[in-house]
Amino acid sequence: MKVGQIHGNFTYQWGAEDAKVHPLALLGLGASFLSAPDLRSEAKLSRAVGGGVKVLPNHTVGVRLQATYKPTRLNDEGSAPFCDRFGFCQGRLSQAEMQAGLIFRF
Repeated sequence: MKVGQIHGNFTYQWGAEDAKVHPLALLGLGASFLSAPDLRSEAKLSRAVGGGVKVLPNHTVGVRLQATYKPTRLNDEGSAPFCDRFGFCQGRLSQAEMQAGLIFRF
């Protein structure tokens, strides 16, 4: 199965402007695009919640570390969970993501 996602996130960061460490939290909303051979493609609503830290040891270079959990409900209201031909049923697709990036300020 292929899973593609597009999300818009709201990110809030704490700390003074000149602080070296800034914790952050994020909430997001978007869509997951699911496709697989022999099944019709679908788009489902998905959410995101996460947090991380931005570290700026000097004024021009830093690093950002972030972890995000992105659940997608597979079954619509009132319908049964998704089941494969072997009887394995699943009502939610749970994805976790870790990111690291460099920050260059100028």
